Amino acid sequence: MDAVHRLVVILIVELLPVFLLGADGNSNGSPNQTSVCDLLLPVHGSSVPQVSNSPYEVLVNGIPGDKSHDATQNLTVSISGRDGQTFTGFLLQARQYTSESLYTTIGSFNTPSGTKQTCLGSSVTHTSSTPLNSIEFTWTPPINATGLVQFRGSVVYDYATFWELRSSNSSNVSESTSASLPSTLNPPSGSPPSDIDTSNCGTTKGCYLVNCDDPNSASCEYGVTWTPSEEGGTAFELFGSGSDPTPYITLGLSHDVKMGDDSVTDCNCNPATGNVDVQMSWNNGLSNTVLTDKYLSLVNGSTSGYLINGLVVCRFTRHTYPPSNATRSRGGKAGDQVFYPGTDLYHLMIVKGPVTSGSKGMHVGTAISPTKLNLTAFIESSGSVGVSPLVKAHGIMMIFAWMVFAGFGMIVPRYYKTAWPGKKWSGKPIWFQLHQPILGISVALTGIAFILIFVEAKGYSTLNGPAVAHAPLGIIVMALVLLNPIMAHFRPDPKDKTRWIFNICHFCVGLLSHIAATTAIFLSLYISSLGMPDWCIGVMIFYICWHACVEIILAIHMHRAQRKIKKREEKKTEVNLDDSNREIDSPAPIELPPQEPAKPSFVEKYSVFRSVLAGLHLAGVIGCSIALSVQIGSS
Repeated sequence: MDAVHRLVVILIVELLPVFLLGADGNSNGSPNQTSVCDLLLPVHGSSVPQVSNSPYEVLVNGIPGDKSHDATQNLTVSISGRDGQTFTGFLLQARQYTSESLYTTIGSFNTPSGTKQTCLGSSVTHTSSTPLNSIEFTWTPPINATGLVQFRGSVVYDYATFWELRSSNSSNVSESTSASLPSTLNPPSGSPPSDIDTSNCGTTKGCYLVNCDDPNSASCEYGVTWTPSEEGGTAFELFGSGSDPTPYITLGLSHDVKMGDDSVTDCNCNPATGNVDVQMSWNNGLSNTVLTDKYLSLVNGSTSGYLINGLVVCRFTRHTYPPSNATRSRGGKAGDQVFYPGTDLYHLMIVKGPVTSGSKGMHVGTAISPTKLNLTAFIESSGSVGVSPLVKAHGIMMIFAWMVFAGFGMIVPRYYKTAWPGKKWSGKPIWFQLHQPILGISVALTGIAFILIFVEAKGYSTLNGPAVAHAPLGIIVMALVLLNPIMAHFRPDPKDKTRWIFNICHFCVGLLSHIAATTAIFLSLYISSLGMPDWCIGVMIFYICWHACVEIILAIHMHRAQRKIKKREEKKTEVNLDDSNREIDSPAPIELPPQEPAKPSFVEKYSVFRSVLAGLHLAGVIGCSIALSVQIGSS
């Protein structure tokens, strides 16, 4: 495999993370994009909706359009194909129209198997492309809702064929006696951020405050206060500062300092409705799911909130204890789980981030109380549990193992075997003396990091979101890392006729392990608990492009050098033949001109250029690695 062919293979594989991670596919349901949530149409290239009669229908089963329904009652909504027609995808949303073009989304859907919520929880879509003939949902209206609700969306037959969808009638939702939970996004008059009083923390209210400039005001990066309420519940004030124009902030009650099995109260700024939407959710492992009864444990009419000058404030009251008639200690509907403030001591988890395309985006900050707190007592706490030292060590070791040692260790035999001819250390070529220990360090760091993360996670750990492939890729990397040294130990002699098989296998396994490790590191930046900022993704993209550029330059330079060396060898052979003929024709001695001072040979110049490029390559990858490692260390 010459330099050009090797370069093509390397570029295809090395740049895969940039293209794969930047791809936007819709096989996992409708994407969370504002345009999609508004138009309710899939983004399938240049395809447009069909104008023929739709073979699909959406029905509000058994409920005539002129009948009023109590807002505490759910509606059964179904999508079905006429005459057995199947579909592979859908998006369904409930809307209330104030005019022909103005509407607000309303209520929420449950999520049967193969579906998920999208568009800030107001819509439901598919998570697989398995053909269906029909599917049924339970739609839950918000408390205090009134007026007509219409169900709209789209149904997909295949990638290029889909129809718009709307219910054949509008269902009238009447007003209940309960108060509305959503609250205004804009601050009420006379309610600046200073209306949060933290001066009485520890005396008349409980507080957990993090990174405060002034402990007697709301000038904190994170904060939550709690007091007994007149309704017999616990009133919370949750606040956090940031730069996101539409942020969310959540408060989790947990029995440990890790995400998983946590009761969460979400406060999502919703610019479409001008509300701070308060709801209950549950952390199941590393994924978060809104409860079927998303107002479970919240006191009706107790929520308010606003966003001003980068500070989001959310107030809500929760029942301190489960209702007396609850059949389970956690209360709620089947499948719902919630922790009540007064039933136990909890670590408090405050998480903030942006609301992106209608859904909570990746966390940009997390604070976890170092100790469990009593939410029925007036205590004051501060500080935060950071990312586990074992997780930090795992990340930093993997970064240096693959971005520095493995990356440089693999280009040495590819491009420097001929750059340092005749130079040896301890009787062996210098390139080999670099290649072997550098990759040995990479293997050792990878093995240690692999063990550390398994110890921390107490086994295999499943992530969610873009980072879902991080763990399986790590296992693949570890397997390839063990395979390559074993192959190298049993490699045939360089003169063996089967040596070429080992060379190809050794090259491919090394390259695949590097691409898998680079992709795993890239995906780790999306792990919400790390809170890695967006600039870290830019650092990774720069690293991949920098490494690829160095390989391109080295491959081109080596290819040109090999051609020049070949031409010089051919010219030298011709000169030797001419000299032989002269000796036969004219045995008289030939006078040679005076010798000039020796100039650096072409090979020496070739070696100097590559040595300088090696230094630049190392400077770039070490700089990227240090930047990422410092960020991980400070998380």
